Amino acid sequence: MPTPAIETRYLYHALRFALDDIRALGSGAVFPEVGKKTLAAFEIPLPPKNSQQRRIAAKLDHHVATLDRARTSALAQLAAIDVLSGTLLRQAFKP
Repeated sequence: MPTPAIETRYLYHALRFALDDIRALGSGAVFPEVGKKTLAAFEIPLPPKNSQQRRIAAKLDHHVATLDRARTSALAQLAAIDVLSGTLLRQAFKP
């Protein structure tokens, strides 16, 4: 839970980074559940000042945005390749 000592965006990135570790703490037959006590005991690295947390979060926001743009571009290129390959196949087998 965010407090005055924790910058919200920093907490978001820290928890996102730790998600696999948190999931590994879960137990349950149908779907894993992480208990309140277990989650409360989970520690994330916390820089001492909000200004450091804000700086770290801003850098991570920038890098995540860069990755999102790259992913969007890659998906658009894959879609273009699919269209191009279909066009080439139709032209190659034209009667």
